[in-house]
Amino acid sequence: MIVVLTTRLYIVLQASNNHKLTTNNERVLTIAIVPAFNEAYSIASVVQLARPLVDKVVVCDNASTDATANLAEAAGAMVVSESRAGYGYAC
Repeated sequence: MIVVLTTRLYIVLQASNNHKLTTNNERVLTIAIVPAFNEAYSIASVVQLARPLVDKVVVCDNASTDATANLAEAAGAMVVSESRAGYGYAC
């Protein structure tokens, strides 16, 4: 399962069991994708809150001019870069 993390989806993930099994008894991999642009003030907190709820956190840095990418990586997220500006590109 792949989700784009927003405040509402965080609440849903927090309430769900992300270790559900498929009908073949295979574990479902859950990945949170966090689009980010100049979010240095909050990205580490978002990543740290999401990490226990999902298997992987991916931050898509949308050409930030601050330390967003470095802070996200330091908090344990995989960071990918998108140089084209705009929310649609980061998702």
